[in-house]
Amino acid sequence: MPIGASGVTVTREVRGQLSPRHHTVLSSELPALITTLDLREGESFKKGILLVGFDCAVYDAQLQKARAAAKAAECRHKVNTRLDQLNAVSTLEVEQAENLLAEAAAQVRIMEAHVDKCEIRAPFSGRIVKRLADPYQYTIAGTPLLEILDPRDLEIQLIVPSAWLGRIDKTTDFEFYVEENKKSYPARVIRMGTRVDPVSQSILVVGKIKGRAPDLLPGMSGLAQFSLISNDSPISNGKGSPP
Repeated sequence: MPIGASGVTVTREVRGQLSPRHHTVLSSELPALITTLDLREGESFKKGILLVGFDCAVYDAQLQKARAAAKAAECRHKVNTRLDQLNAVSTLEVEQAENLLAEAAAQVRIMEAHVDKCEIRAPFSGRIVKRLADPYQYTIAGTPLLEILDPRDLEIQLIVPSAWLGRIDKTTDFEFYVEENKKSYPARVIRMGTRVDPVSQSILVVGKIKGRAPDLLPGMSGLAQFSLISNDSPISNGKGSPP
């Protein structure tokens, strides 16, 4: 039976690239001097460890000042509340004391948020891709500090012809041949795109290697080989020509 006839299984290939599921650039959220930045490119880290620390003596002092002001406002509020029970203070003074207490409490929360930003801890386990700053460097808010990723949790990014829709889904298995190490790995589709590109008539498909593959690294690329059931209409081979 000729290729393209109904019910025939044909092999089709598209290029794919390994991308980390967790990948981000950590940035400073406040102006401060870096005091801790020990890890370098390629080094590993565990989730929750300190990656970047800042000199926050000023912020700590401002937090203590805010807490002292909040304590004073609380005392004033208690006194006015007691005097109000004795009809010895005006309603306006009671309301002013309540407002001052709320304002002082809000200031404490603001300063606590600043102090919390004096340390940047790892949001996930991974490795350092690039160090973008150095210890004792003064940063402003938004300064990039570290590029990090998790090389153990990789996805395969594929752009496949939209003509394949209906022939592949989240249960479709395929082989992924990695050009860098000349090895093939069993993989499965885990996610389908939600929009077809009308110009290229293609759609994003995301796959994942089955099992562990510690020899793979983000950025590696290769060929995803699918076994598809053809129909009466020709199926694109992902290289711009019919089978």
